[in-house]
Amino acid sequence: MDGGGTGGIVAPLVSHGAAPGTSGPTVNVLCPGSAILHTPRVEHVYLGPGARIDSAASVASCLLGPGSRVEGGSTVSHALLQWEASISSGSDAHHVFLMERSAVGPHSFTANAIYGPDSHVSGGEVHCTVFGPNANSHHQSLLIGILWPLGRGNVGYGSNVGSNHTGRIPDQETSVGEGTFWGLGSVIKFPVDLTHSPYTIIAAGVQLPPQRIRFPFSLITDGPGGMNQITPGWLLQYSPYTVARSEVKFANRRSAKRHDFYTGWRILRPGVVDMLVDARDRLLAAAKDDGRQSAGDESGTRKSDKKRVFKTDRAVDGLGSNQLVEKGRTIGIRAYTDAVQRYALRGMLERIAAATATDKGASSSIEQALVGLGLGNLMATGASVPSSSTTKAGSSASSKVDWPVLPWNEPGHADDDALWAHQRTTILNELPSIVDDSDGGVALVQLLDRCAALEDDHAERVHKSKSRDDARGAKTVPGYAAVHISAGEDKVVLAARGEADEVRGQVERIKRALVWGGAGRSRL
Repeated sequence: MDGGGTGGIVAPLVSHGAAPGTSGPTVNVLCPGSAILHTPRVEHVYLGPGARIDSAASVASCLLGPGSRVEGGSTVSHALLQWEASISSGSDAHHVFLMERSAVGPHSFTANAIYGPDSHVSGGEVHCTVFGPNANSHHQSLLIGILWPLGRGNVGYGSNVGSNHTGRIPDQETSVGEGTFWGLGSVIKFPVDLTHSPYTIIAAGVQLPPQRIRFPFSLITDGPGGMNQITPGWLLQYSPYTVARSEVKFANRRSAKRHDFYTGWRILRPGVVDMLVDARDRLLAAAKDDGRQSAGDESGTRKSDKKRVFKTDRAVDGLGSNQLVEKGRTIGIRAYTDAVQRYALRGMLERIAAATATDKGASSSIEQALVGLGLGNLMATGASVPSSSTTKAGSSASSKVDWPVLPWNEPGHADDDALWAHQRTTILNELPSIVDDSDGGVALVQLLDRCAALEDDHAERVHKSKSRDDARGAKTVPGYAAVHISAGEDKVVLAARGEADEVRGQVERIKRALVWGGAGRSRL
């Protein structure tokens, strides 16, 4: 069926070949522009326009969508490949579904698996797994029984995520949160649930016992006494460069255009922010539960508590089988609080800036914009914004064992008004001391200043997280600085700084408009 090795079969073509001892004919259907080349066994396949089977070992019972490929000595059966998906270079794939632009190979073995758009597996084994969009496993590793619908993570070399067998029957799974990073040689024992811990890093060599963890953007490392240690919010506080780079990377690498709705959501969105609020509140409650809040600062910390260690879910809900030191608790509280407030205040700033962009920033226009945004109370002297405790942003998160709301099902995913409603509620809940206790103009200025300060702090931490790598590399590797891009020239760092400067400029423009317009002069 290789067309004599000269050009392949260009169709439409239906071929029938009854093999001895079989009950029915072999049927292959090829659409225009498709081809089968140099492949000894091809049975019961459908090739869409431009699809190609080239130098494969065996392909049977497969449907190849437009532009998809099976090639390079691969053995494939019972497979469905969407647009431009590929199986290549000596891979074995059986009972698999590859969504648009996903790739298996080189040298991979996979069975009973679903691959999301733009995902890629090479050099490892994947069984009984949902491998979500933009997820990558580029090294020899093992995934069994993984439910990872939101993908966007990485699997390090030597990671063993599963076995799904208890010695009785293979009925265990691991449910994985968006953006999870499995470190080198990590070992995961089932069942584990990380769906409420998106963008968490499992450090190299960590053995994770069965548990459920609910602290997003965390770092899990080996700890003293044989118990793993978790630092909630570590990625937000100490490696925001990773988050900022990921946001750009996911936007630029989305080549699955037919699934843009499924792969194009932002990292900090209402559902994730709700998780941050819930996690932060549980960290605060850990101190309140034994009466320490009144004796210390807002995190509930006293000097005598500095060496306190919280162990497992019995000490802090959502901690799983890990331990948490007091310093890690305060890091998490700050990281989550800053991220939540930055998300909400940026939403407020963007709405006000857009609403006043064509009116040269007149105060009356700002007042009208605030009324339209549902924050008109801020411009009324002595007015108080009603409490929103009944619609607290984090109220949807709970200890119930369930999947988070999928991004494309969130009201704010495609509805800007629903997104702003969530951001507004978050402002009212997170900053009541400003909203409730200040005069209107003063409250607005304080919110704007807080927004600019958070953005400046974020840009500085993005720079700092990258510069730490620069300093460590220069001290360790000869010639490191000569061949690596420094933090001062890095595109992600520069973009974060530029965004912070833009926010500062918008804030100053709106503040000037309040004074010049007269309505806010007496209160500013």
